[in-house]
Amino acid sequence: GTNFYEELGRMGQRYGERVMNSLEETFHMNEALNETNHGIERSASFHVLDFYTPKSTRRVLEYMAIDYVMFNLPIPEWAEEILAKDDTIGYL
Repeated sequence: GTNFYEELGRMGQRYGERVMNSLEETFHMNEALNETNHGIERSASFHVLDFYTPKSTRRVLEYMAIDYVMFNLPIPEWAEEILAKDDTIGYL
């Protein structure tokens, strides 16, 4: 979503200090936030629609499904938007 780092922070708070420390070490959340809550690296969420197709989005969600289930994460809006464009089959 558009609040990636905020969502990471909530996940870290939910699952405790070890997870929070790991997220900070991996994503450098405290230094990566700017006023729009996008990482300073690329604001990738703005570009995802340019690179993913319905087929590739389904594959990514299949691969990451265990994380969505284990962490009770919602399907990202960008993925729903891409999958809604696929008129060949239903999704999820």
